[in-house]
Amino acid sequence: MIQSELKKINAASKSKYGRDYKNINRELERVNILKANTSSPLFSKLRGDLVTGLYNNQEVWPKFGYEGASADKGGYINRGYNDINWLEKA
Repeated sequence: MIQSELKKINAASKSKYGRDYKNINRELERVNILKANTSSPLFSKLRGDLVTGLYNNQEVWPKFGYEGASADKGGYINRGYNDINWLEKA
C-alpha cells in the first residue's frame, strides 16, 4: 500500500509541477500535493496509527490535555471537558 500511494503522490507531483515529489523545493507545493491525497488509504492508516499511538502513550497526555479514560470517574461532562487553556497558545 505504501509503495502504491507514494507512486500516486509522485505522479501527482509530476503532473502538477513537472518533477518528482522529492525534487520539489517549495514547501507550499509539497503541502498542496499531500493535501490533495489526504483521503487516500495511506493517510487514513497514518492518521489512525498516530491517534492510537497518542492515546496509548500516557507520557504525552499532559502535552495535549488528555486525562485518560473518564468512565470510572463519572465521565467528562462534570470534569472540565472544555477547559482547554493551551489551544490559544498552540
